[in-house]
Amino acid sequence: MLVLSSLFEKKKLSVYLVPIINFFLKILFDFKKTIILLLRTIQYYLL
Repeated sequence: MLVLSSLFEKKKLSVYLVPIINFFLKILFDFKKTIILLLRTIQYYLL
């Protein structure tokens, strides 16, 4: 019974965690693109 309830808790937790993780991944991805753009711009101005 305890195992079942802990599984349920984990499932509940994952329901909240998945969107948060997706959100952070999206931010990271966007951040990476931004950094690449910035680097290109800096490179362009330096050349």
